[in-house]
Amino acid sequence: MVMRGLWLAAALAVAAGPAWAVGPGWGTGEAEEEQPLLSDRDLRTAQDLIAAEDYEPAIFVLEGVLTRNPDNADALNLTGYSHRQLGDYDRALAYYDRALAADPLHLGALNYLGHAHLELDDPDSARDLLARLEAICLGGCAEAEDLATAIAAYEAAGSL
Repeated sequence: MVMRGLWLAAALAVAAGPAWAVGPGWGTGEAEEEQPLLSDRDLRTAQDLIAAEDYEPAIFVLEGVLTRNPDNADALNLTGYSHRQLGDYDRALAYYDRALAADPLHLGALNYLGHAHLELDDPDSARDLLARLEAICLGGCAEAEDLATAIAAYEAAGSL
């Protein structure tokens, strides 16, 4: 029985693979090495597909996650991200909104939504989202830093 338990633990550890391949904007804002393994194998698969820039297959996998759990903020956020990378901003914004409806403090959705607003030339909305992130991340977080850097780059490009 003990050997079976050890084998199962080892198999789960190998199957888990890298937990965070997407980077800032994914979820909780914890330091990358401190973030927990994703609880759904399909989310890990989608994350790996996104890291490989295979957005359409990632969306297909994420739709399966959302069929089982329509309010999964992580899956909604990653689906929004994938649609944004494919240039479908209407769907991306809708998924980010759904992610934030499911979890109003979802750091990843706030960050990615801010990036979407910059890409749509709406820096005021991006700044509002940065303010929300900063209010949540009192000690700072990767998502707030990432969005602040993107806003600064957007503003610098506009002043050229």
